[in-house]
Amino acid sequence: MDSNGQHFIIDAKECQAEILNDAKLLEKVLTKAVSDLGMEILNTHFHSFLPHGVTGAIILSTSHFSIHTWPEHRYAALDLYTCGNQENYGQY
Repeated sequence: MDSNGQHFIIDAKECQAEILNDAKLLEKVLTKAVSDLGMEILNTHFHSFLPHGVTGAIILSTSHFSIHTWPEHRYAALDLYTCGNQENYGQY
């Protein structure tokens, strides 16, 4: 079996808390980013927690992109895996 996947795990620190607590904005920005990379989006789901924080997943035809945020710490954990053609990926 030949598997040519790429896996990016990002610990984003010192982020803007307001953005990290806005599920609709995160969904918009992240779906645009993966679309701009030419990835096919199959489905998305983003959820806001009370009193703060967001978790989200973008299901791709080639795998997934997920985020979990801690606005109170200005931190987000992102996970992107793709097993598709990566020649256009990595422009960001």
